[in-house]
Amino acid sequence: MLNRVLIYFNNEENVNYLLDYGKLLEEKYGVEIVGLYVKDIRKYEVAPVSLEGMMVDSSSAYLIEEWEKIESEKVLKIEEQFNSKFNKSEFKVMEGIGPDIVLDKLRGFDLLLLGKNKKIDQDLKSLLKSHLKPMILISAESKMELKNVLFANDLEMEANKSFFDFIDRFKKVENYKILSLNIDEEDEELKKYLIKTDIKYDLVKKTGNEIEEIKEEVKDQDLLIMGNIKHFFMFEKLRGKLGIKILEEIKIPIYIA
Repeated sequence: MLNRVLIYFNNEENVNYLLDYGKLLEEKYGVEIVGLYVKDIRKYEVAPVSLEGMMVDSSSAYLIEEWEKIESEKVLKIEEQFNSKFNKSEFKVMEGIGPDIVLDKLRGFDLLLLGKNKKIDQDLKSLLKSHLKPMILISAESKMELKNVLFANDLEMEANKSFFDFIDRFKKVENYKILSLNIDEEDEELKKYLIKTDIKYDLVKKTGNEIEEIKEEVKDQDLLIMGNIKHFFMFEKLRGKLGIKILEEIKIPIYIA
């Protein structure tokens, strides 16, 4: 089931794409959309403070004051855009450490939408290491459709979990492409399961450079399902940081359970 979706506005550049994708989910699946902006308290770390909590450096105090003014204007603009797209939805503005606030709020949601840039920043890494709910990563090049989905099946349990989680939540997806790269073994159990469903799918087996092959296969797809990549952060030297490269180089939305 898919009932509540949280949109985390972590980057001003991705606001429009996050709003459009949230609208797609609202219209197609009837979900409740809630927006979240976090005023991150880590910005205060640039200003030294006295034991009484007063800022010592007046220039630092001025810097913080100007930053807060700019941020308030930015938040107001994002909130106005959100309300124009979702006039009956809630937009939350909270203060704290971004990833910590998001993980706490996610307890009441089925799915997280957030933006990604060309390079994975530390906040996104923190969420990828710690999240317990599915997320969809949106970039500026994301497609605003959800009909054709590519599943990168590496036969690992993390990928299998993501796939089953996705098909349970997104029952209106029309076609799946299941891609196996550089794997000789057949996923017989998955094939047995799919035969019992109404899911339309194509099985594709390829060999070659994993990143380049996935980039080629996603060209006609609306979304990529990949496994939870927590273990990639633990063993980054293995497999050439493949999970991180996929996140950075694939332009369509990426679903991670």
